[in-house]
This record gives sequence, structure tokens and C-alpha cells, in this order.
Amino acid sequence: MTDLSFYADYLSRLKGAMDGLDLAAVDNAIDVIRTAWQGGQQFIAFGNGGSGLAALHFVHDWNKAVTHATGVAFRGRTLNDNMGLVTAYANDVSYDDVFAEQLKSAMQPGDVVMGISGSGNSENVLRAITYANDHGGITIGLSGYGDGKLERLARHNVCTNIADMQIAEDLQMVFGHLVMRKLCGEREAG
Repeated sequence: MTDLSFYADYLSRLKGAMDGLDLAAVDNAIDVIRTAWQGGQQFIAFGNGGSGLAALHFVHDWNKAVTHATGVAFRGRTLNDNMGLVTAYANDVSYDDVFAEQLKSAMQPGDVVMGISGSGNSENVLRAITYANDHGGITIGLSGYGDGKLERLARHNVCTNIADMQIAEDLQMVFGHLVMRKLCGEREAG
């Protein structure tokens, strides 16, 4: 017999975290992304582990679905998908600089730069956000635990404020899908 209370507890915590989302912060971040997209600016995302996969998922969804639904190209990219480049910077400079070093050649002033960190304290994400802030990027932090350094460093923030990595990552995906639906005109996009 399965202990159904295990699932019910997880889903209850997930629902509580969703109910606690600052929707004004979500709307602000989406507006920042929308403004840059409509202005032809680039969107650059990055993170480690599951957060890096969320960045890949966002860019995949937004490049395909938003462009297809609207006819206006979404210019998104991630900094964690080129493993040769990531490992070269990690080896030759430091892992703490793998994203900041890539921004030096990838980012233009006015581009939106989103750092994703479940804890909000990933050093390589923080260094890249600092670089973007110092060089004309428009920064968004997407973090989990609350009171992380990313929340104070990025100019725009969505913090899920839950000390549970899996639920924080679940909410990263919810954020990504909210952005896609909003940019696609509030309809389902495939």
C-alpha cells in the first residue's frame, strides 16, 4: 500500500509556495522580458544544475513558441549549453567565472540577463549578474530560498521564497510557462 500522505504533503507545500508568489514581481519580470523582446534585444539566461536546465527550457520554449505565435523573433540564448566553452572557462579561468566570461562577448547593453539559482547564492551566477549590471545589462534574478544574494543584486527579482530545492525548481518552470503564455498572447503554445 502506498503512503498517499507523502504525495499530498509535497503537493500541499507546492500549492502554498505558488499561493505565496509575488505576482507583481512576476508581472514586472515578464514586462522587462517583453519590452526587450519587442525592442529586438537579446535574452540571456544561465544557472547550475536544475536551474541551468530551466534556462535551457525557457529559451527553447520562448524561441520556438513566442516566435511562432507572434511572428516576432525571440532572441534567447543560454550560457550553460556549450559544454566545451563552460569547461574551458572553468579550467582556464575558474568555475566561478564561467558565465561572466561568456557575457563579455555575448551581451550588449540593453540585453536582459537572467540568473537562475535555487539558493540565490551561486557564485558564478552572482558574478555574471554583477558583470551585466556594470555593463548595461538589464538583470533579473530567479531564486528560491529567499534572502539570497541574488535577490539583492539583480535589478528585478522573482523569489519563490521556499527552502526546498525541488519546489523552488518546480516554480522556476511555472515562471517560464507564465512568460511564454503571456508573450504568446495568453493562449496555449505548442
